[in-house]
Amino acid sequence: PDWPEGATIFGAMPEGNVWNNANLNYANTDWWDIYFGNSVNQKHDISLHGGTDKVSYYFSAGYMDDSSVLNYGTDYFKRMNTLGKISVAITDWWDFGYETRFAKKIREKPNMTNEGDYSFLYRHISRNYPITPLYDGFGNYMFESHIPSIEAGTDKQDDIDFWNNFRMELRPLKGWKINADFAYNVYNQEISEVEKYIYTYDVNNQPYENGISIPNNLTRKKYIKKYWTTNIYTSYDFDINEEHNFTILAGMQFERGDESWVQGYKTDLISEKVPSFPTATGDALLSEALAHNATESYFARLNYNYKEKYLFEANVRYDGSYVFRNGKRWGTFPSFSLGWNLYNESFWENIEPYVNTLKVRASWGQLGNQNISPYSDLELIPISADKLNWIFNYGSTRPVGYTSGPNLVNRNLTWETATTTNVGMDLSFLNNRLSATVDWFERRTIDMVGPSQAMPGVLGTSVPKENNSTLRTRGWEISLNWKHALENGLSYNLGISLYDYKSVVTKYFNPTGTLSTWYEGAEVGDIWGYTVNDLFRSQEDLDSYLSKVDMTHIAANWNTGDLKYEDINHDGKVNNGTNTIGNHGDLSVIGNDQPHYQYTINGGVSYKGFDFSMLWRGVAKKDMYFYRGSNIYWGFMGGWWESCLTPEHLDYFRDQPGSKYSGLYEGDANINTDAYWPRPYLNNTEEAKNKNHANTRYLQNAAYLRLQNVQLGYSFPRSITSKMHLEKLRIYFSGENLLTFSKLPSGIDPVAPVGFPTGGEFFGTAGSGRLTYGADRIYSIGLTVTY
Repeated sequence: PDWPEGATIFGAMPEGNVWNNANLNYANTDWWDIYFGNSVNQKHDISLHGGTDKVSYYFSAGYMDDSSVLNYGTDYFKRMNTLGKISVAITDWWDFGYETRFAKKIREKPNMTNEGDYSFLYRHISRNYPITPLYDGFGNYMFESHIPSIEAGTDKQDDIDFWNNFRMELRPLKGWKINADFAYNVYNQEISEVEKYIYTYDVNNQPYENGISIPNNLTRKKYIKKYWTTNIYTSYDFDINEEHNFTILAGMQFERGDESWVQGYKTDLISEKVPSFPTATGDALLSEALAHNATESYFARLNYNYKEKYLFEANVRYDGSYVFRNGKRWGTFPSFSLGWNLYNESFWENIEPYVNTLKVRASWGQLGNQNISPYSDLELIPISADKLNWIFNYGSTRPVGYTSGPNLVNRNLTWETATTTNVGMDLSFLNNRLSATVDWFERRTIDMVGPSQAMPGVLGTSVPKENNSTLRTRGWEISLNWKHALENGLSYNLGISLYDYKSVVTKYFNPTGTLSTWYEGAEVGDIWGYTVNDLFRSQEDLDSYLSKVDMTHIAANWNTGDLKYEDINHDGKVNNGTNTIGNHGDLSVIGNDQPHYQYTINGGVSYKGFDFSMLWRGVAKKDMYFYRGSNIYWGFMGGWWESCLTPEHLDYFRDQPGSKYSGLYEGDANINTDAYWPRPYLNNTEEAKNKNHANTRYLQNAAYLRLQNVQLGYSFPRSITSKMHLEKLRIYFSGENLLTFSKLPSGIDPVAPVGFPTGGEFFGTAGSGRLTYGADRIYSIGLTVTY
């Protein structure tokens, strides 16, 4: 975003602050330019393939180095990967295959010590004052720049993922196949977190530990996962009079995983340059976790095809999972599908010139979801080794282990069942140049895990959950594609797709209908909020309204420039009633934070070796409300230290002449009663009434359109590549995230995550201060060489 000049933002402060005036000087720092720059990334891939009529092989390797656009600290991602395949025809009826995959990923980033995790970096930068200098008088980084925090330690994660896959196919008789495959995976993850002291320099240029520092420390974590899965199945293909074609398949699948997690922590590193447990002298903690998982499945399938006109398929699965107890462990899940190729009917000959193909299809099926925590049916006794320092006069030198009573468990938890119904059709026109696909679906998930019936408070523990909830999702998708090749060698294509879905809670145990959780009839993503059409522009307007409407539920004190909450149920007061669906006072559904009417547009052109392609993605409807913690959105926060002002935020309400800052907003020039933003208070309590309640005035339109990828390439003609002993040579330029059209305030990426809801009292509200910086604009040049 654009930031105001340092003197402007300082002079625009609605309240004076001697500490700010004395400490922050009059710099004019562009913090985004300080923190972020350009980076050069690289990605290389190579592949090799070949073979004979009996043996074929394939090998590929890749390397990627993604450096950060952050100018300070250590921040990068690297990946190395290989893939090898070999297929051998041992006999005419026996094939064998082997595949191995290896990937190593390294991610290192600043841990920000205890200034919040890495996701808070964007927030930290946004609240820096432009009038704060980068360096002090001795050339040291100012602590307020947060650069000392960025460079005070890193989190490094090293992942190794290794797969081995074996497969075999036997064909003992015509049409009969026996297949078996086995896969084994070892996943290794090592994490090292080093937090160093943060130093600030005094007036004599002497370093001292900043108050935000914690004891320097080292954390090491090691996670190992060993997983294997095997499939054994057999199929038989046969036909009757070459018209009725059948395929029968049956098989089984087994999988098992073993996981272990060990974590060590120790404080007071003797040397921060060589962080290790032996060179740390402080407190030490050690923890460990073990997990085992397994599933077992049996499945069968029947396919029927009559002259490529009528298609039928039936499936059934019998799945068992370790997360459920005996008697609830197994579930049966069938599915069916039908298809009708009308264009293969004899009567289609007269229609074919206009509609080349038409296929109508429908399907119905069930799948199981094991959406519960393992061992939920066991009464587990937690063990703790805390020091019980809360006991009066106990002291902190005698660690005492203790246990607490187990929670109640529900031994009847079982599979959630998702039933999906789909109908659709595929069409093509104009000699198959224009094609279209239309789909409609409904997914109904029953036996979802939800809350049990409430128990008296004297129970003393939480009530276990039950399979008692239902969620229904309905959606549709339409896609159109056009492709055409002209006689002069020019070919082009254009595709458009549009889809949407809506999820509604149809069953949920919420007898009071409270809005703070799901309730029957709730649409997922609904934002409940108040209706606010304006601010209080004058004292007369404020006094008149308060004489008729009681707003003490929102706040006790009101001033001009505050939000004017509407009494939409006309009961003489503004409140949320009992915050239930039956009595929600002046609340109503003002928006929905789920993406609706999502669409993609893709296109391409090729001519005499040149090729061009593009991909656009967008969302036509989405709402978002940002709470008080979103400083990048609101600008003014609970204090100057938390505020983040752009020129747009200077359009805040003020109705008093200015006299404090000579020449800047002086006299009546300071008055702005037609402002967009409410009166700033720089006080968390007072700010809450204007920012913490979702409302229609500040509900944001989060729809967007983004040019996600565009590529321009040239493939050299065969007359040139043959002289270079090359099969193909292509050079290309690619750009990602080059354009974004959005109505959100500058600096907020409509696609970037916004963190967790904070401060909201109503179900379905959205937004948080944990904004991360958005997608990078990436330019790349590539070369493809085929021998």
